[in-house]
Amino acid sequence: MNRFVSHAAARLGFSWDSLDVTRAALYVETPPLLVIHDRFDGEASWRDGAAIAGAWPGAALDTTTGLGHRRILADPNVIERAVSFISGDASLAAR
Repeated sequence: MNRFVSHAAARLGFSWDSLDVTRAALYVETPPLLVIHDRFDGEASWRDGAAIAGAWPGAALDTTTGLGHRRILADPNVIERAVSFISGDASLAAR
């Protein structure tokens, strides 16, 4: 991972630390955001998703349980909420 970070930073001309999504709202106008994250994701901490949602103005956090990191992508309820959010039907997106 360290080698990847160094290579990406050198090749693309940015600091890896500058990709801190929780600080994005300090620098740019943020669009609506729905973070869907499983409480027991073994690859990306749920706390990171919660931190992003908490730092992003107007963001919604939708927590699932038992879907992990990959099954969340094929879950019909998650898909319905994501499509509803993207299409603007907030009544279905943020439950």
